[in-house]
Amino acid sequence: MDFLLADLPKSVPNSLQFGPNVKARSAISNTLSGDFHNFTGVLEKDILFQIVYIVDVCTSKAERDRTANRDVNNVTVDTVRASKMIQSRENRDQKGEIVDTGFKVFKLTLEDSRGNLVYGFEIEPLGFLRQPIRHHGVDPLNGLPRGPIQRSPIRLGSKLIVHKNTRSSLGLLMLSTRNVTFLGGSVDELND
Repeated sequence: MDFLLADLPKSVPNSLQFGPNVKARSAISNTLSGDFHNFTGVLEKDILFQIVYIVDVCTSKAERDRTANRDVNNVTVDTVRASKMIQSRENRDQKGEIVDTGFKVFKLTLEDSRGNLVYGFEIEPLGFLRQPIRHHGVDPLNGLPRGPIQRSPIRLGSKLIVHKNTRSSLGLLMLSTRNVTFLGGSVDELND
């Protein structure tokens, strides 16, 4: 199976196909230590992660809850691993098109190949989180978006490599364009 489509903790690393991606092949065997949540310092090796949760931390939980009560298509609220969602604030114009709300900072929940979870916080905008949000047009009868809305340019289960020398403060990885390589991919069951 292609590693980009695999659920890392449920896969046997030797059975995954990496093609020419030598960095991912070596990074999958590197995992977080058991006491990483108290760790302050830098990573000693590259680590391959999959993204299991994304939240825009510039939107308060109260605002996300208030918005969710008004429009269920606007924000999905759930816990990690229950329905594997993406949280982001959205506004729509009169045609139902999603309009960028401006400044966003994302916190990612990342999972390594052993199932260890860690937060990654972007300390500068990561390009793969800033691409346009897409949907399948607007229903002319009710003005609502037609088809599934992709709330982020990436899907859950997307893979990335967090490179060695990435700073961590009490287990929170400080992510920037210099220390992250986005590889893409998806895990269907995380997006259901």
